[in-house]
Amino acid sequence: MLDIPAGEMQKPKNCKANLSKKAAESDESLMEAFFEHGTLTEAQLEAGLKTVSFHVACFPYFCMSAKHNKGVGRLMEFICSSAPGPDDMPFVITTAGKELKCSAADPASLQIFKVSIEEHLGEISFFKVFGGEISEAMDLVNSTNSSKERIPSLLLIAGKKTRES
Repeated sequence: MLDIPAGEMQKPKNCKANLSKKAAESDESLMEAFFEHGTLTEAQLEAGLKTVSFHVACFPYFCMSAKHNKGVGRLMEFICSSAPGPDDMPFVITTAGKELKCSAADPASLQIFKVSIEEHLGEISFFKVFGGEISEAMDLVNSTNSSKERIPSLLLIAGKKTRES
């Protein structure tokens, strides 16, 4: 870990104070603890950040470098401990007006959010799974035009690299 220069020490303290204040706004007991102590404990901060992230009122940003593996562990730690999981999220309303909760027990349901054409792979669709499990050669119904769509293969994409899932 790099040391923070003496002249810059106040900046991270201010950032943490602002983050604590925003997290405290999510709950009355956290607000009381914040006013009493001027800050929150790590556990209180995590609980508050989970709540504000859930309501999309605040989401902290991280300074990191994937190339040099700096700060990536802290981001992953935050996602695992403080970010809301799929089961914590509210229902999504479909185009048909149905409530859709993210659950592996539900029928397969996904939303394509990006389509690109790759020279050696052809058309690639990026999607978010809302329910069920998705597998290769699976037939799904397109809710926009009620046509059947087949998933020919699943790829894991990391930057320019692709591999079969």
